Amino acid sequence: MRHRLWRADRIRFRIQGRDPQRYINRVISQGVQLDHIQWETNGCIAQGFGRDYATLHTMAVQGKWQFSVLQRHGPGRFGEATIARPGLIVGVILFILLLNLLHRFVWVIDFGALGGDASERMRILLEECGIYEGALLQEDALENAQTLALQQSDLFGWVSLNFTGGCLFVESTEAQDQMIKGEPELRPLYAKTGGVVTAVQAESGFACVVPGQTVTEGQLLVDTVRLDRDGREISQGASGKILAECEMTFSASEELEQTSAVLEPEKFSKNTLYFLGGTWHFQSHENHTAGDSVIEWLPLRFGRLSLPGCICSETVWKREVQTIYYTPKQAEALARRDCRRQLLDTFPDAEILAERCVLQTASDSVTAEVTYQFCANIAFSQQ
Repeated sequence: MRHRLWRADRIRFRIQGRDPQRYINRVISQGVQLDHIQWETNGCIAQGFGRDYATLHTMAVQGKWQFSVLQRHGPGRFGEATIARPGLIVGVILFILLLNLLHRFVWVIDFGALGGDASERMRILLEECGIYEGALLQEDALENAQTLALQQSDLFGWVSLNFTGGCLFVESTEAQDQMIKGEPELRPLYAKTGGVVTAVQAESGFACVVPGQTVTEGQLLVDTVRLDRDGREISQGASGKILAECEMTFSASEELEQTSAVLEPEKFSKNTLYFLGGTWHFQSHENHTAGDSVIEWLPLRFGRLSLPGCICSETVWKREVQTIYYTPKQAEALARRDCRRQLLDTFPDAEILAERCVLQTASDSVTAEVTYQFCANIAFSQQ
């Protein structure tokens, strides 16, 4: 069995005994190819092929010559070493099988040029489809994830998920919003509040005011109908802005003693290990209540080598209803903030020019009455 591995080798051997030339002639007559024959005092040295080893050795024994191998060249030595260590063969087979299996697991997710918020949203979307480091990726899951990603029109203009060699590449372009205006409705624009007109930016319709004109609440600003020279009505939808300097007063009250659900210092963590398709859960303690949570995904790495797994770490902070006590100064700041919020809810584009505040302090609350001078678009259409 061992000599069968010599077939691809070249051997250099020595023959010793009486009349070695007769041995050489008999071997050659059997079709054995020899070369580099060197004659010695009591024999000769020659080279041949390993496949003829059995013939060379048998004929030497039959003729009572001493046969010995001096050198051997070829892959047979490696074959003998491999057979002597069957663990090497088993290891190579296992390596090939594991390589064929492991490349189907997700080792790395490359989010490309996606920023922090975008990559987090993509991470959540992939997790909902069962795709994360350590997951055995299925083709239908990848297609489903790409379909859902394309539906995120506010995030992606175009997105592609490519999986190769254990690495999932996310290629995308940012969504670009394009304002498409429809035909304006045949509804006039009226003044939401009174003020002095500073600019008329009517995009459609027929403006009824000019800059510098004082208007009152509910006054017609842009009409949809006018008469031509012949007295016929011309209709056109009204749209655009009428900017005016206005003055309005808002009030808000803030109690000095309030109850609110606040975050507690106590927290608990829940870690989930995903590795090679398996899932293991670990958490700080069993009894916990719902609260505000933060989820962080931590890919597994050994130095700079990525591993087919990750840890999903969820940290939860509990909330407890507590009584909060504000100082009058704090309550004043909160009340003024509420007044400003009311202004911006009414006029989102308001540019505040000046403000004055009147405070009323009671034993248990603070009331702020703020008068704003501002510039904003006062045009609106009645439904």
